Amino acid sequence: AQKGLWSRKTAFRIVIVIAALYCTRTVLRNPDWNNPIQLFGAAMDVCPTSGKVLYNYGTRLETAKRDDEAQSLYERAIAVDPDYDAPMARLGKLWLKRFQFAK
Repeated sequence: AQKGLWSRKTAFRIVIVIAALYCTRTVLRNPDWNNPIQLFGAAMDVCPTSGKVLYNYGTRLETAKRDDEAQSLYERAIAVDPDYDAPMARLGKLWLKRFQFAK
């Protein structure tokens, strides 16, 4: 006897499909976690206007000695969220490292 909108079999099948989709998504995302630059690069694809993602991606690039790319990301993070002070601090650190005191 069926009660309600769906039978138990239908509800179970829906749960299995949803679980399979989440498992697939997890397997596809696993390589992103192997490398912080790759991880935040993937995050940029999802949240390109997040000040925190821009900042974190920039810090990873700076650590990898990719200062010009990091500077660009810090500047974008500041433009997106002027109240977020971490990218301004890192940008200042880059300027000091380059002896760009006039900025």
